[in-house]
Amino acid sequence: MKIGVSGKGGVGKTTTSATLARIFAARGYDVLAIDGDPNPNMALSLGFSPDVANAMQPMPRRAFAKDAEKTFSADEILGTYSVQGPQNIALVLGAKIEHAASG
Repeated sequence: MKIGVSGKGGVGKTTTSATLARIFAARGYDVLAIDGDPNPNMALSLGFSPDVANAMQPMPRRAFAKDAEKTFSADEILGTYSVQGPQNIALVLGAKIEHAASG
């Protein structure tokens, strides 16, 4: 099953996504959460420590684009960029602002 949550800013997308991830994980499902927000907060919503959340690196831009310089398989992305968190939920960052004016 795949669930996508979208909408305008400030409507609770991260909270809703984290809640759904935790519910499915508690029911025994393997859960992969992908935080596509350039200012990612899903890790904290899932209960990751701030140190782990801040150390996470986003997957490469255009990682799956056919015309990218290097493409990655889903297994490569998960093996390199996912972090296991509470309730055995895996999290991948789709983007991350590193400094002002970079988002």
